[in-house]
Amino acid sequence: MDDGYELKLFENMTPVQNCQPIAADQNQREIMCDDYYCMRKCKDGFRSSHPMKVFCQKDDASGGIWATNDGEATLGGCELFQMESVETDSGIIHRNGSKIL
Repeated sequence: MDDGYELKLFENMTPVQNCQPIAADQNQREIMCDDYYCMRKCKDGFRSSHPMKVFCQKDDASGGIWATNDGEATLGGCELFQMESVETDSGIIHRNGSKIL
């Protein structure tokens, strides 16, 4: 990103307290927030879906809305993580590229 974009993004941020609380997901451990951003930590066997991180953006009507760089957004939930693998002559290759012999 160029410096102008970063500065514009920062100027539009507001502390997370100005946004509505994020709804819990039944498969999350917790929602972690710093001053401006929030992300979901999922239970074992689950992973965050997109968007994985949202920030609180200034909004004249409500004080703040959750957003990504693409605009208003809802924090993604926790989805079941299924390791996809393919068995080959030289072992099992997982979708992420790791290999088990």
